[in-house]
Amino acid sequence: MEAARGLNAYIVETPEKALAMAVESDKRCDLSPENHRETKLLICELAGIDTELAVELERSYGDFDTYRAYPEVVDVFTTLASSGVKIAIISDFHIDLRP
Repeated sequence: MEAARGLNAYIVETPEKALAMAVESDKRCDLSPENHRETKLLICELAGIDTELAVELERSYGDFDTYRAYPEVVDVFTTLASSGVKIAIISDFHIDLRP
């Protein structure tokens, strides 16, 4: 899907058809960043969200400056690590967080 596809690029006859399109796209969502972006933009478009707004929402999704940890997180992780506790972070975030 192109970012500037435009509002109403999909003519969907019924809500059921829109849901089926979204579900089918969601099956591929986590296979790549491109699939994730395409799926989220499709869902926004099917929901009637303005294309420009949908693109901006999707862009901000991967902007780590928009995410804030709770203030105590650093202290808690530091205390756990210094106590020998092994820490793993498990996430369903759709972007590879590895360095």
